[in-house]
Amino acid sequence: MMGKKSDEHNLILNKTQRNVWFYQIKKLTLHSNCSFMNANEKTLTLFTTRVRQLILQYDEKKREINALQEKLKKRESQIKELEAKLSQMQNDYTSLKMAKMIEISDGDMEDAQKRLSKLIRDVNKCITLLSEKQ
Repeated sequence: MMGKKSDEHNLILNKTQRNVWFYQIKKLTLHSNCSFMNANEKTLTLFTTRVRQLILQYDEKKREINALQEKLKKRESQIKELEAKLSQMQNDYTSLKMAKMIEISDGDMEDAQKRLSKLIRDVNKCITLLSEKQ
């Protein structure tokens, strides 16, 4: 916030300086119009006009740069948010894959119980056969 006030203060000073320069330029121009303009006065007038144009162009470019910097900050913030979301989604996906691999469905459980029951019956048959032989 302190920087913003400082920028506003500098902007006010810059505007004040520009007003003083424009007044001096106008004074020179009026003086030149009142009297006979020699080559130096014409050159000075042309120079001051060009300086004024450059100052205006500079101010416009400065506004454009500030707007682009704000836009850049917003984009960088959006990128960070999206990267965080992507990372979270990748972690969620990995967890879901692991859960699917570990998950035992009802059908798988029934098949396992049937196989186990068959093995128990086979073992019981073997025990019975061994008991009969002795």
